[in-house]
Amino acid sequence: MKETDPNNKDILKHFSDPDPDQDLLIIEEEHEKEARLRSERNSVYRFFYLIVTSVSFNFFIFLLILGNTATLAAYTYDQSDLQTDLLEIFNEFFTWIFFAEMIFKLIGLGFTNYRKDSYNVFDCVIVVISLVDWTISRIPNVEAGGALNAFRALRLLRMLKLSKSWKALAEILRKTSKSMKDISNFSLLLLLFVYIFALLGMELFANVALLDEDENLVAGSENIQALVASGDYYTFPRDNFNNVGFALTTIFIIIMGEDWNWAMYQWVRAYGYGSSISYYIGVFFFLLVMIMGNIVLFSLFTAILLHNFEGGDKEEEEEEGEDENEGEPKKSMREKYCSAEACEGFALAFKEAFGKK
Repeated sequence: MKETDPNNKDILKHFSDPDPDQDLLIIEEEHEKEARLRSERNSVYRFFYLIVTSVSFNFFIFLLILGNTATLAAYTYDQSDLQTDLLEIFNEFFTWIFFAEMIFKLIGLGFTNYRKDSYNVFDCVIVVISLVDWTISRIPNVEAGGALNAFRALRLLRMLKLSKSWKALAEILRKTSKSMKDISNFSLLLLLFVYIFALLGMELFANVALLDEDENLVAGSENIQALVASGDYYTFPRDNFNNVGFALTTIFIIIMGEDWNWAMYQWVRAYGYGSSISYYIGVFFFLLVMIMGNIVLFSLFTAILLHNFEGGDKEEEEEEGEDENEGEPKKSMREKYCSAEACEGFALAFKEAFGKK
């Protein structure tokens, strides 16, 4: 919250301070100013504008988001009919209450001002998804259990809306977004690495192994031809190098460390069938993928993320150091968090987080 000159044209909103002789002025966003001016021209717009910008309304929506998340998390396997019916009632309640919130904001702020706030656009998308979920569930003779679960899972994204009032979460998301930009070149390097080793894996391990009906590994060209000619059931191993898609997936599984040693054992055994040189080539391939992909590249990825997150902490420490160097005495924990000034600051922060009124 920034203090500014009362003569600034962009500053019209204010909080009532406990001191009647003092007003705390805050900077308005351009779309907020337009919405306020729009509300002054019509009593209906004014009514809904006062609702959607109030602290109580936004805090109520904050609690509803938490309740919606708890409801979605309450689904369990083999739950009773009573639990299913209750959760459906709660889901329908949250669907329509968030739809009403969107309508209130569209009326109070206007469509143009509504869409200028990225949080409103995000919330609108989630509301539309919820309405599609509700509509599908009401269509008779339509079994769409998987689709409904997918739509309801997307509704969990509404938790990200809490970042508007939860400053710590907003800071984490901001730093994560910044990290995503910083690792764009790294991502290209990682993709190139995966693609090269996928093609190399296809050259070495494509179509060199099958699984019989007992899921036993069949290796060697003669054994594979005999199994195919016999007409018995056979299939390929789940992680294989028979085409580009499967090869890319297999390399990704290996560098993630997901049971990579079993994949190495399986394909080294198949490729090295009857040849010790091929056996060691296969071992070297998998070790190289694991070392370069998992240990080196993923460590660089982690280092980039940590660098961005630690950078913010260093800036805060430098700011604190500058404040201390100005000659001001260091405040105790009691003075920081238990004084009247601190309580007043918390109250104002609460108002800033959940509304302007």
